[in-house]
Amino acid sequence: MQRGVRMYHDQTTRPLHDMRWELMTLLAHGAFVTMVDKAGFDGQLDPVAYDRIGAAFKEAHAKREHFGQTPVAEVGIYFSSRTRDWLGREQAAEYFHSFQGAQKAMVYEHIPWGILLDENGTLERLRQFPVLLLPHAAIFSEREVALLKDYVQEGGNLILTGWTSMLGWQGEPREESALRELAGAHLIRRLDSLDNWVRLPGHPEGPTSVLGHGIPPGAWPFLVKGPAAVLEATSAQPVGELLQPFRTMRQREGKEGTDWPMSADAPVGPAVLLNEIGRGKALTFACSPDYATASEHHIAEARRLLANAVRFLHPNPRIRIMAPNTVEAIVTDDRAKRTLRVHLLGYNAPPQTTPAKDRPHVLPGLIEDAPMYRAIVELAEPIKRAMAINKSTKLTRHRRRLEVMVNDIHEIVIVSY
Repeated sequence: MQRGVRMYHDQTTRPLHDMRWELMTLLAHGAFVTMVDKAGFDGQLDPVAYDRIGAAFKEAHAKREHFGQTPVAEVGIYFSSRTRDWLGREQAAEYFHSFQGAQKAMVYEHIPWGILLDENGTLERLRQFPVLLLPHAAIFSEREVALLKDYVQEGGNLILTGWTSMLGWQGEPREESALRELAGAHLIRRLDSLDNWVRLPGHPEGPTSVLGHGIPPGAWPFLVKGPAAVLEATSAQPVGELLQPFRTMRQREGKEGTDWPMSADAPVGPAVLLNEIGRGKALTFACSPDYATASEHHIAEARRLLANAVRFLHPNPRIRIMAPNTVEAIVTDDRAKRTLRVHLLGYNAPPQTTPAKDRPHVLPGLIEDAPMYRAIVELAEPIKRAMAINKSTKLTRHRRRLEVMVNDIHEIVIVSY
């Protein structure tokens, strides 16, 4: 992966913490970083900017041995180039809201993830992920469908959201989902609304209760903005309700827009469907918690719904990380040395002014202060040794559980197993 970081002379010099955060994030993900700058119109370079660039790269050089190891990923997020080209050809956000929202949800919930491309996906590659998330991937070839069936039959787990597999090869509506056998559901219709709602059972019992973790139970419907479909269970177990939005008379007559979410109206079908196939499972959302997470109407419950689905399908991950939402966790494995590295990157910026138009397109604040936070790392396997590379970090070990107090932009917890 390659990514260039561009800094322009006509911009205010960025704080060192801000520069460190971006550089360490890219390196922790395994990126190759290119720094690009240009001289001002008078031919001079900003000396303060270069002082800070030098300090950031000095840190990167000192930590060089801790970058480039094999990423650990619990969830594979499936990128559908065909869906991008046909569903998102006029409005890219129709697809990218879901794809980017899936990544955002995994980052906020500290679930290690990776990207799986449809163009070079193989069964061997699919097997690397215990859970495969298909975010609003509307178009599938026969080859992809066959791969997914083999993956699930062998014990893999699928999460389907939005209109996944509900469009034809050139974006035309299908009468039935291409993954209907895996989903265990029949497609009734696609909703033409985005402001859709979900209500979970009031007193969930059994394994499905995991889906409601952190979400108020009962008769409370919550907004899950994004594409949705009315589904009927065939072999799947339905859970919860999908509710269509209320529409005023003027909205039904086309005289008033629906950009702003309306309240929930009547239920139209199940919210979630659970299906077992061979040794694996498929969990289908009739809604789009990933799209909701990237939207300007993002609520925490929609994001947690997606994270809970991962934990339902994969209850015993190799590693669990608990930290504030402002902290990103990236896990890598050096198998030869039996060493895990947990990169913790804290983003701490003051709030910015919301613009009067084009919401929410506003740049976040720059990082002026190093954050202080508590994080917990739990491993399924025994820990031989554990350490943090920053001297200021306090690390406490409780068997397979590590607790760290961090006061910096970037920390690396090194675990020998």
